[in-house]
Amino acid sequence: MGQYTTGWLVAGSAIMMAAAAAAATGAETYAKTCVSCHGADGRGNANMVKAMKVDASALDLTDAATRAESDADLIKDTTDGKGKMPPYGKKLGAADIAAVIAHVRTLGGGKPAATGSAPAAAGGAAATWTKSCKSCHGDDAKGNPKMLKALKVDAAAIDLTDAPTQGKSDADLTGIVTNGSANKKMTAFGKKLKPEEITGLVAYIRSLAGKR
Repeated sequence: MGQYTTGWLVAGSAIMMAAAAAAATGAETYAKTCVSCHGADGRGNANMVKAMKVDASALDLTDAATRAESDADLIKDTTDGKGKMPPYGKKLGAADIAAVIAHVRTLGGGKPAATGSAPAAAGGAAATWTKSCKSCHGDDAKGNPKMLKALKVDAAAIDLTDAPTQGKSDADLTGIVTNGSANKKMTAFGKKLKPEEITGLVAYIRSLAGKR
């Protein structure tokens, strides 16, 4: 098996593992934030249908219409609000919202939405990495030596394969990519990349560290 094929498989596995972890975390957030209206099974709370004076389908997250929406659309609805549903963008982080959507995909006997085959998903993350991250962090995520002088930082600051970075949770890494680093040396990408692209990047970073 070739080096690049193996790399895609490793990255693809990391993305799928990240999706499963997101669904588990999303279940906790869903239980705290969403279950009162949408019910534990996502089919809607009948009492809330009457209270809100809406059609039952408005609260049913397992119906065909909702399942047909893309993850990006569902994330936008959750972030900005839709109809009588209030916005959660200021109450939940981008990683939390993405995790809730991953959980919603599992409700009603469904499965997390696939974004393509594992190699294709990994390829998408690799393309985003090349476009947005490679200049500072290098091909292998161990850091571009030329940027150390430009940014005036220690080598560890741009090495994403080291133990301190890999010791961070996916949510922490997602937060850093979304909002930028605490020292302001790394810019925020939350307005430049979609939440699913950031999730893919974090999984891709994990795969690069696995080649260390």
